[in-house]
Amino acid sequence: MQRVIELADMVFATGRPKTEELEWTGPDGTTLYYEYILTPIFNLHGAIVSIVSTSRDITERKRTEVP
Repeated sequence: MQRVIELADMVFATGRPKTEELEWTGPDGTTLYYEYILTPIFNLHGAIVSIVSTSRDITERKRTEVP
């Protein structure tokens, strides 16, 4: 979660979206991969008022990639 907070701070500072992949160990011990995007939301005056975050499970894609 700390990395997501750091990225959110970067989005607020730069006004540009940030995308990263996250490796996570699930409750059963399996490794899962997620891609997430943090995107700024601007008001009518151009100030960032919020950040929206989307994520998707990319585990299958990562398992089929050639190292």
